[in-house]
Amino acid sequence: MEDLTTTAVETDDLLYAILAMDILLRSGVSIEAAINHVATNDYGQVSKEFKFVIADTQRGVFLATALNSSARRVKHDLYHDMANSLARALRTGSGVAATLKVLAVRESQKRKTNYKDYLEKIKGVSNIFLVLSALIPLIIGIIAVIGGIMESMPRGLGRAGLPPHLTGAFLIMDLLILMFIAIYIKIIEPEV
Repeated sequence: MEDLTTTAVETDDLLYAILAMDILLRSGVSIEAAINHVATNDYGQVSKEFKFVIADTQRGVFLATALNSSARRVKHDLYHDMANSLARALRTGSGVAATLKVLAVRESQKRKTNYKDYLEKIKGVSNIFLVLSALIPLIIGIIAVIGGIMESMPRGLGRAGLPPHLTGAFLIMDLLILMFIAIYIKIIEPEV
């Protein structure tokens, strides 16, 4: 089994693993059985990390000690809190299901706040995107058509509209601004 010094854990997988352990522990399953459930099911890197914990216990390491080692190995605050809570419950004999539920609720609230902040940041961007993607090209097109009509009329009426090379330049500039807005929205997207 490979020994990882730092393990990357997906927050989604971790949150689902915590919720699954919470349900199992509330239904009377032992901490060991809950850890084994997560290790044998698909919770991503959390399952792999719990397999390391189980392998440590099979080599004679106490489960609480293996969980503390895992918490040090994995660089994720929520995982650290969960593993230490499980280890503390094993040492003190206290219930851990309520603590896991609090950790899951706290992470869910954090996600909700991140999404709310994200929506606030892009609130006006959608209106700007709509104007740039539909209205501006329409206006440029109308001006170009009017210019073409005016050019086909007798010389005495004058010339109106945009030169053809400027029409293309404005449309390309509009497209570049739209691409910048799309990239900006992707960059500020919350990582939850």
